[in-house]
Amino acid sequence: ALFGMTLDIGSGKSPYKNLLPKKSYALDCKLPCEVVGDAQALPFIDKSFDSLSCFQVLEHLPEPEQALKEMHRVLRSKSYVLITTPFMWPEHEEPQDFFRYTRYGLAYLAEKAGFRVIKISEDSGHWTQVMIRFGYWLDRIKLAFLALTLQIPAWAWDKLDTRYKKRDPIGFTTLLLKD
Repeated sequence: ALFGMTLDIGSGKSPYKNLLPKKSYALDCKLPCEVVGDAQALPFIDKSFDSLSCFQVLEHLPEPEQALKEMHRVLRSKSYVLITTPFMWPEHEEPQDFFRYTRYGLAYLAEKAGFRVIKISEDSGHWTQVMIRFGYWLDRIKLAFLALTLQIPAWAWDKLDTRYKKRDPIGFTTLLLKD
């Protein structure tokens, strides 16, 4: 879905660069990145990009609705946005951690900003989420080596999630279209 001139909003050290089109630019509020800027006031003229990505960023913005409006502004027509957001995840990067999103909240915010929702998918189901949270807890109490043993049966948790209706996901992946 991502093509052409792409902006990766909140890129940090660009861990997803190899998944993005060759013509992509990294924007973050601090270095290292190609463009330093605010997702809520993008430093680009209207209709500058063919697609946008925004991985695990919206929860860190005090005004996510404004960021979505800015994304809409800098996109050309018939352009896609790929967003990932947490749902069941501990507070992190405090104090810049403001929100968690349901699929309904994501759809509401996206549509209000002018996007058409193509798809909102769960990133996991209940059992995977439980094991990820348990591993996260083990890491916090300095038993990270035990958390690694949870990776061995990870395929089993994933299998359980696909067998039962996905509930309690760790987060969502959202694909939006600017018509």
